[in-house]
Amino acid sequence: MTIKLIQKIIRNNFPLILVILIAAFIGLQNTSIRAYYSGWDNIHAEFDIEQYAKRVFFGAWQSHEGLGGPAAKGHLSEITRLPVLFVLNSLLPNYLVRSSFIFLMYITGGVGMYLYLKKIWIKKALGIYGKWVAGIGSLLYLLHPLTLQQFYISFEIFTVQFAFFPFLLLSIHFLLKKITWKSILVFMVIQLALAPSAHTPTVHYLGIIFSLIYSFFYALDIKKILPAVKFSIFIALLTLLMNSYWILPNLYYGLHNSRYVSESEANVLFGPESLWSIRESNTVHSFLTGFHYLVTWRDYNFESQEHELIFNEWTNHFSNPFRNMQMYVLGIFSILGFFITILNKKRGKGRWAILIIYSLCVSLIWIELFPTKFLILNLYKSKTFLEAFRNPFTKLSILYSFFLIVLFIEFINMILKLMKEKLEKNIQEIVINIFLTMLLIYVVSITAPIFSGNFISEKLKVIFPPEYEKLYTFMKTKNENMRVLEMPYSSREGWVLYNWSTPHITNAYQGIGFYFFGFPQPFLTPDFARWSEVNDFFYQELQFTVDKNDYEQFKQITKKYHVPLVIIDESREIPYKKYNFKENHELLVNAGFKKIWEENFISVYENTENSNELDSFIIPNKLEFVSADLNRVKKDVAFSKVGSYINHSEQNKSLNYIFPFSELLYKQIPNTTFSENKVTIKKSIPKDNYLLEIPKYNSNSFNTTAALQLNNNIISVSFPQHELAANNQKYLISHLKNIEIELADYPSEYFLLVDDKKLLLKNGDIQYLPLSLMETKNDFILFSSEDEKLLYKYIINWDDIKDGTKIELTQIDELKIETTYPIAKANLSKIPSENCTKPEIGNISTNYGFEIATYEANNYGVNCNTLDLSFISPSSSYLLNIQGENFAGRSIKMFINYSIENTIQEEHLFAESKFNSTIPLDKISEDLTSRYFVNWETRSFGRESMNKIYNINVVPYPLENFAEIVLTKIDKTETAKNEIEVISFKKYSNFIYVINAKCANTCYFGIDQAYDDLWIAYDKQNNKILPHFTYNNWANLWEINNNSSEISILYIPQLIALLGMFVATTSILITILFIVKKETSSQTKLASDEKIHHKTKQILKGKN
Repeated sequence: MTIKLIQKIIRNNFPLILVILIAAFIGLQNTSIRAYYSGWDNIHAEFDIEQYAKRVFFGAWQSHEGLGGPAAKGHLSEITRLPVLFVLNSLLPNYLVRSSFIFLMYITGGVGMYLYLKKIWIKKALGIYGKWVAGIGSLLYLLHPLTLQQFYISFEIFTVQFAFFPFLLLSIHFLLKKITWKSILVFMVIQLALAPSAHTPTVHYLGIIFSLIYSFFYALDIKKILPAVKFSIFIALLTLLMNSYWILPNLYYGLHNSRYVSESEANVLFGPESLWSIRESNTVHSFLTGFHYLVTWRDYNFESQEHELIFNEWTNHFSNPFRNMQMYVLGIFSILGFFITILNKKRGKGRWAILIIYSLCVSLIWIELFPTKFLILNLYKSKTFLEAFRNPFTKLSILYSFFLIVLFIEFINMILKLMKEKLEKNIQEIVINIFLTMLLIYVVSITAPIFSGNFISEKLKVIFPPEYEKLYTFMKTKNENMRVLEMPYSSREGWVLYNWSTPHITNAYQGIGFYFFGFPQPFLTPDFARWSEVNDFFYQELQFTVDKNDYEQFKQITKKYHVPLVIIDESREIPYKKYNFKENHELLVNAGFKKIWEENFISVYENTENSNELDSFIIPNKLEFVSADLNRVKKDVAFSKVGSYINHSEQNKSLNYIFPFSELLYKQIPNTTFSENKVTIKKSIPKDNYLLEIPKYNSNSFNTTAALQLNNNIISVSFPQHELAANNQKYLISHLKNIEIELADYPSEYFLLVDDKKLLLKNGDIQYLPLSLMETKNDFILFSSEDEKLLYKYIINWDDIKDGTKIELTQIDELKIETTYPIAKANLSKIPSENCTKPEIGNISTNYGFEIATYEANNYGVNCNTLDLSFISPSSSYLLNIQGENFAGRSIKMFINYSIENTIQEEHLFAESKFNSTIPLDKISEDLTSRYFVNWETRSFGRESMNKIYNINVVPYPLENFAEIVLTKIDKTETAKNEIEVISFKKYSNFIYVINAKCANTCYFGIDQAYDDLWIAYDKQNNKILPHFTYNNWANLWEINNNSSEISILYIPQLIALLGMFVATTSILITILFIVKKETSSQTKLASDEKIHHKTKQILKGKN
């Protein structure tokens, strides 16, 4: 290649080369040597690329995600990203792989935008200036505040759409020009390149929808409506053909399992909050500048140990009025471009695609600003839509920025055309050059700090300590099927913080976690609980166990869920509290775990009793058939009582046991009615004869709360009086009876000593007193504190408490527990409010009516309130009933904490309407001095929020004890042993299991993966699908009868995915084959023509 040719190429493509150089420079400036780009929603394939490839290729079932689960995301779509990752991994150090991929996508996006603007939007209309305008548009795509918000805390999968969406539209134009095998192949290849963006499926589905709209309107430019429709269908079919391997499994999840997402603990709390962040950031300022809710969100600063704005480094830059004005101008130019495009008929019908897609993006991102608000808010009433679009900004901002910039360039086109038309030729070139130079400087200066290393958050530049590499090496020596739990467990949010900082260097991590990328074992982490309901079940039980520090229950749940390995990482940071890691170690040791590895702050424990000898197969010794509501309970009362079971509430089997009040261990308790000094809980049951059993009380102390009241000359001491009603039969099931003490006179107040506790009783008021009644001391005594006169000695029948209660019930179909007690009612007018933002921002107000409090917050203020519960203790359990109503903004959020260390904050977000919720306050301690801390907030996400509370009532209630009430059928069948003989078993990958077994009668076997309907067990010998059940409320179990057979267990969506891969690969190969064949045919024909021409010449020459 000659120097002149090189110079010509550079001269003709200088704007594009400039774009590439600027993008590359930004990448270099924002890449740190030795530091990983890690945090938030990160993927670290480079930790073990072969293992990650296996998880992607067999990604229809996510066996590594805790207890396993169907793919909630489009994990399979990453198959086409793997070759790039393998190349980067072989060429670069591990710490550069992720950031290199992200900046490779960044550069590719800049090139794609340049080519789209130059070839499709500008074409030859601007002559020699067209490529410069395309270059400026491309730079704006790279530097726009919308792009900054995506890359600053980047999720690499979004960057794939940033890179390849412009190429997708280019490939559609290539097909529009002429449908040939070459144009089809180009479209197919772009589809495969774009596919990894489907890791978050909504992002890719939006891209597909927009590409179909685009195809239809641009086809209308050269065709009639019917051919345009046909062309769009052709595009849709090609798209499905190349993406079926991930779309079909994902559609199965969406249609069959999407409720997992909408019902998960973390999403129930986060979904509405995220949406309100979006809605309340919908201002004209944000619309014109492109800065959205992320600029008001906060992350954790490990130095100050406070939360601060995510974009803290950018605060000064964007608080500058001049910068704001620059962005306003940018926004206004794009809006003007929108109207110019409407009027510019030369753009043809295709322009409506741009306008419609832009309008859809705007109406979904800036919900509050446009008339479509009411339609969209109605869509948000659907839980599925809420979950898919709980954050429309992140889902749409890349597509929105693309079309926004196209409209901006349309405005610039118009300006340049006017200059060419109106200016004298002798000054035209100078003026246009000056204008384009100023425009280039303008675009670059808007986000100038990008060039000095602020394109990537400093908090996401992480150096992982060497202990983790050593841990990964050790874990690879253990069986890859051994499930691993990380501790400490401190939050349901799925967000973890690690701090490895030294006095001079801050080095820390915050995000979804990174452990599971480095070793092969299934890993239990709260983030996976958002996508698979049984993972959510596990964490509901784990939280209760950790709060109680109950090693027996910890042993039970790790046995139930097959968790033999636990990692304790003492580098975990728990904001705003000091964590006692020693308690975690003691919990594991007491639960039968032994330390098997340790390196500085990381320890690994193992309990061999929880290991599965059959390599992921389950062979229960025996099974019971029960009926209980056990989804997201704090304790599995069925497993505690009977061991392994099948739940009749889901399976059509004869049952032996019913746990009618297992719902008492829900996070919010249904079927509960509060009235004046009475609480009623009802439950319908199948009509039959039962033996009802209230379990024995196994502790050597009995904790309760007494209500003491002085009414004239009577001191009453009240305990919760529980009455069980079974149809018309009633039974008192309380252990303590109420007493009354008559005084000689009628005091207005009276000092009382109860077990050395001094109480002042005022006439008409109630005092609540937590009591711990010890087995070694079977009484408590009431004295007058003035003269120490004995008033009453209460004798306790410990035999009655320890023995529990058994009652035979005949032909009952309903159970009801009525509890009578002087219910504690909160005096809302005496609860002060404060603005608890730090530093204080916004404003709040609280107004009190008759037994009603109205809470308001505005401009990001947070109206915080604290319920005084100093009169009760977590040494007993209680029901808290709250009634209120939401009028504006997000509803009330309540927080429950404990004075006990290592407990986990519990959060409740109430309905955005009237609400009447009953919340359990759990017993987690034996210490009477321990306390609950109950707070609630009305939070403004920018605009006004307003909520009312009408009542807050509290009553003592033996939640765990009553949840364990069991009904045993009088004529129950004897539990049969599971007499199955396993001859051989084998696991292939994560979706095929084969077992050879013999069974004389009815037998059961299963796999320790989360239950899913499309796990199919096929009996080869009898050519039938086996009956399928849920085992222990989480795993897969099948029934086999009187048989000796080879049984294959398959996960059907993975087979469909493999078929889809085959179809996509075959389609590509066939297309290439046709192209090669056509090229070969063309060359043969050309050679033949030349030969004929040569012969003709020779003949003619001979004649001459």
